[in-house]
Amino acid sequence: MKASEYIPDGEDVLHTLDAEYDDSRGSDGELALTARRLVYVDDTKVVDLNPARVDAVRFEAGGGDALPAAAPFGLVLLQNNPAGILALVVAVAVLVVGLLVWLLASTPEHTLHVDTPSGTHTFTSRDDSLAEVASAVRAV
Repeated sequence: MKASEYIPDGEDVLHTLDAEYDDSRGSDGELALTARRLVYVDDTKVVDLNPARVDAVRFEAGGGDALPAAAPFGLVLLQNNPAGILALVVAVAVLVVGLLVWLLASTPEHTLHVDTPSGTHTFTSRDDSLAEVASAVRAV
C-alpha cells in the first residue's frame, strides 16, 4: 500500500519519502506528513501518528564523511614494501577499489525518532528531506 492510498482525499500531503520503520528493517515503506498526521505505510504495516500528540522529535543526520576503509591498508602496503613496482601497483589498486566502494556505499542514512505517549517510533531514510519532516512535526 502507498501512503496516498491510506490518506483520505482532500488531506494535503506536505512531505513524502521512502523510509523504513524501526522494526521493519529491510522492508521499504513510505513516510508521509500532512497537517493532521505522520503516516508510515509498507506492505504489512500502517503507523498513523497525530503530530499534536508528539512529545519529542529527534533527528540524527547520517554521516558520509568517513575515509574509505581500504585507504589505510593501501598506505600500509606501500610503506611496508617499498621495493618494487608491484607493491606500488597493489597499493594504488587497493586505494582505488576502496574509494569506489566508499563512494557507492556512502549515502548517509538519516534517523527520525518520534516520541509519543505510546512509545518511540523510529524512521530511517537516505532521503535528505527527512530533516524537513522532523522540522515540520516539531512545528505542529
